[in-house]
Amino acid sequence: MKELSDLAKRLQAQLRELEIVAAKFNLEQLFEVYETDTDLSMGRLLFQGFHKDIAESVFVRTVNKTGGEQDLMLFEHSKNDIVALHLSPKSKQRRGECMG
Repeated sequence: MKELSDLAKRLQAQLRELEIVAAKFNLEQLFEVYETDTDLSMGRLLFQGFHKDIAESVFVRTVNKTGGEQDLMLFEHSKNDIVALHLSPKSKQRRGECMG
């Protein structure tokens, strides 16, 4: 009986640890990095995850890796909103956006 009680205490302690870890992550926020175009449609998915910092890192690294010539979008599904957008100079020109 004592073994069963000890096992129950260990399981409760592990459950508390998992609850603490889970509280650090907001699993309702899903971030995605897409290749996009001048119409801002979602193209090829480059990253999908629950960590905004990692998604932003993938976004910035991809912009740097492509020399700024690839259109990218960082999208947050919980808000259904574009968090960050990078358009290449060609795309900005096609959209008629100010480049000065």
